[in-house]
Amino acid sequence: MNSQSFSRRSLLRSAGQLAILSLLGGCTPAASMSSHSVLQPAASLKQAAAAAPPLAAIRPTLMMRSVSLAQKIGQMIATGFAGTTLTADSPIMQDIRTHHLGGIFLFARNVANKAQMIALTAQLQAESTIPLTIAIDHEGGLVRRMGATFGFTSNYTAQALGDMNDLEITRGFGREIAFALAEMGINQNLAPVVDVNVNARNPVIGGIGRSFSADPEQVARHATAFIDAHHEAGVLCTLKHFPGHGSSTADSHAGFVDVTDTWSERELIPFQELIENGRSDAIMTAHIFNAHLDAELPATLSKAVITGLLRQKLGYDGVIMTDDLQMGAIQRYYDLKTVVETALAAGVDVLSLSKYAPRSIETIVRTIEDLVDAGKVSEARIDESYRRILAMKARIGIPIEYEPLLEVAQQDQGGADSFEQSSQRPDGEPALENYRY
Repeated sequence: MNSQSFSRRSLLRSAGQLAILSLLGGCTPAASMSSHSVLQPAASLKQAAAAAPPLAAIRPTLMMRSVSLAQKIGQMIATGFAGTTLTADSPIMQDIRTHHLGGIFLFARNVANKAQMIALTAQLQAESTIPLTIAIDHEGGLVRRMGATFGFTSNYTAQALGDMNDLEITRGFGREIAFALAEMGINQNLAPVVDVNVNARNPVIGGIGRSFSADPEQVARHATAFIDAHHEAGVLCTLKHFPGHGSSTADSHAGFVDVTDTWSERELIPFQELIENGRSDAIMTAHIFNAHLDAELPATLSKAVITGLLRQKLGYDGVIMTDDLQMGAIQRYYDLKTVVETALAAGVDVLSLSKYAPRSIETIVRTIEDLVDAGKVSEARIDESYRRILAMKARIGIPIEYEPLLEVAQQDQGGADSFEQSSQRPDGEPALENYRY
C-alpha cells in the first residue's frame, strides 16, 4: 500500500464524515502470441505468478511489439453469446477472430452438460490467438449457472457462510467451485461479492444473501478464503461491486440507483484489504451514483471514482472491468459511444456485454479507434489496459507467449443479460440462471 492510500483507521473514522472527499481533492463532476492449446489450471497461483514476469518488469514498448492496435482494443472487450455448440461460422467465433476479443461470459443458455462445456471452452480457446478469459457468475446461492451434476454438490449463499463464520467451510466451498470450473475450462469466476451488507433488504445484495456480513473485516476474511481456494485451482476471481453496492435500495439492472445518502467509506474496507493482501485479480465496477464522489456520473463512468479513488487512493493497478453495460443503469441513460469514451477516460480496462451484440462490439472497436485517431485517447492509454489484462492472464498460467519479452524482463530483474431468466437449471434446480450480476 503506498503512502497515498487510506489507512484502515481512517476508513473507520466517524460516521458522518467522508474523509474520502478531501482526499479526492474536491473531485465532483505481447510479442508473437501463437498458443492455441486448451488451457489447463495452474498447479497454484503462486507457481504461475513466479513463472511470469511481474507487471512492473514488463516494458510497455516491448509488450506491444508485433501487436496491432486492433488486437489491444479487442482484449478490452468481454461478451456473452447464445448457444451450447459452435462452428467456425458462428458469429461469436468470427468476432473472436476478427476483433481479437479478450474475454467470454458464459450463462445457463450456454450449458448442457459437463462434456459439452469442456468442448465448448476448448473451441473458444482454439479460435483465439491471445488466450481468452472465460468467465461465469458462480457465487453460490441464487447466483450460479450450474448445479450438482456439474460437480457443485454444495450450495451456500455468502450470507450463510458469513453466519457460520468458519473460514475452512468458506475455503472448502470455494475449492469445490473452483476445481469444477477449472475442469470445464472456465478460468475466471465473477465472484466473490465483497459488498458490505449495509441494507439487509437490498433487493440485489443483502435481500438475496449475496453479502458475507455487515462487518467489512469479516467480508474481507471470507473473501480471502474463497479467493485462495480459486487460486489453488488456477481460477481468477473478480471483486464486486466497487465502490460498494451494499447500501442501495434499488437494483442497477433495472435503472438509476442513488446511494448518496446511504453509502459510507467503510464499504471500501474489503476492497482495500484484498488489494493489500494480493487477492485482487480483477475488480468489477458498480453502476451506482453517489453525488459525494461524483456529482454527474455513476461509478462505472467516473474518473473520480475509478482513477481518483480506486487507482490513486487505494493504490490498485490491476484490471478494472465494468459490470454489464447493457444494464438499465447505463443503457437507459447513455448511448454506447458515450459510454466507451467516458469509461476509458475514467480508467476502465474491460468493457462488459452480457448479451451478444455484434453491432455493439463493432461500435466499441470503431469508437476506440476513432478516439485514438483523433488524439482524444492516446495509444499509451490503450497499452496500459492491454498490459494489465495480459498480466492478469499470466497470473494463473494462461500461456501468454512472452518471448522475447520474458527474456528481456528477466534481464531487467537480474536473472450480461440483464433480465433474461430461466426457470430451471440443466440439473432441474430453479434459479435466475441468466440474470447478470
